[in-house]
Amino acid sequence: KTASEELACPREDLSVARKEELRKLLEQVPTALSLLTGLLESIWDKHSITAATPPPSPTASDADDLLSNLIHTPNMTKQLNQPPPSLEAESERVCADQAQFIVVMQAFGQSFLQPDIHIFRQNLGYLETLNSKHKLYDKQLFRSVMLPQFVSVLLQVLIHKSHDLLQEEIGIAVYNMASVDFSTFFSSFLPEFLTGCQGLDTSQKSVLARNFKMERDLPSFTQSVHRLVNDLRYYRLC
Repeated sequence: KTASEELACPREDLSVARKEELRKLLEQVPTALSLLTGLLESIWDKHSITAATPPPSPTASDADDLLSNLIHTPNMTKQLNQPPPSLEAESERVCADQAQFIVVMQAFGQSFLQPDIHIFRQNLGYLETLNSKHKLYDKQLFRSVMLPQFVSVLLQVLIHKSHDLLQEEIGIAVYNMASVDFSTFFSSFLPEFLTGCQGLDTSQKSVLARNFKMERDLPSFTQSVHRLVNDLRYYRLC
């Protein structure tokens, strides 16, 4: 198993040495995510000015070292190890920045698999801050690759009650992500999410979809999210 799987689903049969390794890795996560946030800031800063490309962030190498411990995604590794396409210098730089962006987002996603509520709260706060400052959720790369995955993870966290103390923060984050394109959320994401939910029959899924009001203000939307979560839990208990 990868480190992320072992952190998400700890086993009693792990050796003492391995448990100590995972404990040390867990302690590094807040620092890693802070460095990654700074790395994203530097990427956006490069694209927001017309002057020459500034020097790399002084924390970039530290972030790369920590990422090697946090990321265990073979497909991503294969993608990033492939030679770059034959493009103009500017296009190559943009491609490199996009690859870097995806790696950072993968690290955020891995962190949400961990049971530590304090790390979860901190990392969710990092995402929300990046969105408020740089409109992260509106970025095309995030919208097309990451957004559905993040919304799914956050909804599953609510359903499984793993971080119940953060219900309000999670609901607001789901709203902020969905508000980028409400039409797609209601017409595409929600039906696909319910289709993939285990332990429900077709009739129950239809009721859940029908009861989710297509309101676009924050209070009404989050109320629908929490109603969906509660009703889904109830159906699974029946």
